[in-house]
Amino acid sequence: MKRTLQRIFNKYPNVEEKFKDPNTVLKTTTENVFYDLALFFDQPEQSIFNLNSIHSYLKDEELIFAIQLITSFFSQDTDLIKDKRNLYLPDEEIYNQTQFGKYLAENGLKYNPIKVGTYYRRKTGKIPQADLIISNTPYWFGSTVDLFMREEKEKEKEKAKQEQEKFQKDTKGKTKQ
Repeated sequence: MKRTLQRIFNKYPNVEEKFKDPNTVLKTTTENVFYDLALFFDQPEQSIFNLNSIHSYLKDEELIFAIQLITSFFSQDTDLIKDKRNLYLPDEEIYNQTQFGKYLAENGLKYNPIKVGTYYRRKTGKIPQADLIISNTPYWFGSTVDLFMREEKEKEKEKAKQEQEKFQKDTKGKTKQ
């Protein structure tokens, strides 16, 4: 059995019952959508799946699950996708420029969305390269944003420490005179 079918059956046992006995009546529209999807996954050459049913009847977790199933089917149960390197996005938060700037500001750094955008466009190296670019819009994974924030805080601590040492050195020199 294909892995994708098993995932549907694990989550929707009634779909598996209908798959085994087509006379079984499904109780929800969601189950009907996943039944149609299961038929397609089982025999893609003979079955037609209307993607509009996902759009019309699924939302939130069910929608995400259906998209994951479709991706899984084409990448694991068929040989239609040869290069799978760029197929998956990590399961983490994604920040746009505005969210990136606000996150840094909320965590006590002297950044805002405009500053992030300026540094990014100028390619100064002060802002990490975008993890994703969609329609010329940069996006960063939460792990990238968090790492950058921690590194910047560490730089600020180091700078404050150096300024404190310089101040102490300067005040010692003045008191000796």
